[in-house]
Amino acid sequence: MAKWYRLLNRAGLLVMVMSLLLVGSAQASETPNKLPVIKKVTSIPAADETGWVPLPKGSGKLEIQVEATHATSVKFWIVPTGTDTWQYRQLLGEDTNPADGFSLTTTYGPERTFLDHIVLEAVGPGGSTLEQAFGVYTKE
Repeated sequence: MAKWYRLLNRAGLLVMVMSLLLVGSAQASETPNKLPVIKKVTSIPAADETGWVPLPKGSGKLEIQVEATHATSVKFWIVPTGTDTWQYRQLLGEDTNPADGFSLTTTYGPERTFLDHIVLEAVGPGGSTLEQAFGVYTKE
């Protein structure tokens, strides 16, 4: 009798563990993945009172910091101003390490002049979110 009792106990424990695993995985799959949200964007140099970032003429660098939730990476795009210019975008870079926030530092040479938009693409398990962060222009 004791043998049967131990076997039933083990079988019952196994069934209980399996049902908990199945319930847990079902609940996890029912939770929808959330779209990434861009919470805050800062830059060095900082934006002026118009919301545009003036970049000094000549060689220089632009630093962009992004706080985003539900994101595993952020892509940094530069897009010319104007209508229907997305097709002319250029990828400045991508940060795939959310542990320290997302950031990019890019340099430019003296031949480059700017009148562009910086667009951020936050990517995560729930999809991707595009947001125009700010404009950049060459300061004369």
